[in-house]
Amino acid sequence: GDQPYDDKGQFAGGEGCGGGGRLFPVRDWTKAQAAQVQAMMNGDPMPSIVDLYHEYNTDNMTLLASNSLSGVSGTEDHLVMIGQVEGRTYRTIEEFLLALLEALQKGIELEPDGSLPTPPIPMEKPEISKEEWAEFSQALDKVPGMDAKLKFAIMMTVAWEGGSKKNGTVLTGLTPIVMKDNRTLELLPVGLRSKMPKNMSVEERVTVIKAHLDAMFWKAGGLDAVRSAIPDPKMLATVLDTAYQHGGLEGGGVLRWAANQFYNKEGGDWPDGYLDRQTLTRLETLGNNRLLREGLLNKIHEGRTDLHNVKFLEQGRGGEMVDKKPGNHPRFKFFRW
Repeated sequence: GDQPYDDKGQFAGGEGCGGGGRLFPVRDWTKAQAAQVQAMMNGDPMPSIVDLYHEYNTDNMTLLASNSLSGVSGTEDHLVMIGQVEGRTYRTIEEFLLALLEALQKGIELEPDGSLPTPPIPMEKPEISKEEWAEFSQALDKVPGMDAKLKFAIMMTVAWEGGSKKNGTVLTGLTPIVMKDNRTLELLPVGLRSKMPKNMSVEERVTVIKAHLDAMFWKAGGLDAVRSAIPDPKMLATVLDTAYQHGGLEGGGVLRWAANQFYNKEGGDWPDGYLDRQTLTRLETLGNNRLLREGLLNKIHEGRTDLHNVKFLEQGRGGEMVDKKPGNHPRFKFFRW
């Protein structure tokens, strides 16, 4: 980042230095966020890198470290990542960052009890209880093939679908249309194919959710192909939520339209159509560049808003435009990140 260090990896001054010899060099963080991290650091035990990975975008994390021997001359200085990097400490910034990069590339480690890390409940969804959130987290841990990135993405959609709270006859977004979708049914155990969501356990519901996502991405190679192509958890959450809320055809059409804006293809109205392999390749290319990824998320937000307006904006008796589902807009904004 922009913070100066000497040849021993020692912090040489400037904004971002926390009290008590702790360092917080940051890039693209607001002072409020940096202050929040400082406050978290004052607790015991310190938050793990897993917790911070989900709470803050790691693309914006230059370094989060503690210089436990800062300012002590003649003593062997060392930098310690929160939770360390696989139990080791590092003397220089270069060694530390290389180890951090390698660890993140291998994936987030399991919690001590063997479970996958649980992301925080979105602050926009205070109605989701901690007990309910933990139940979904534990259920997803048992789904075959689950990893931390996919779990984060699915749990974000679960939150915006209201968790276990009924919306009329709908539970966790499992509408009658979902439960009659042939591709989804083919991926389910026989015992779940005719079962109503209201009679399902949380474990059964997350099984159906994962199967439905897999079915909606069939033209792109399935959910595993999408998960592999999109390395950023937040972008994966946006892609999954777009398809889950709007359906494979319309949601896939929004994703195609958004990606094609960067390739001068189909630049007019958004098309209907399942996400295909060509579009997934474009999403992968755009997602691997931070600036292009931000632009893509803006376009997905724009496409979802346009689709919403076509379906839910209508003229009232007085000539004014009435939005039949205004609650969708906070959701679109959230997944813009």
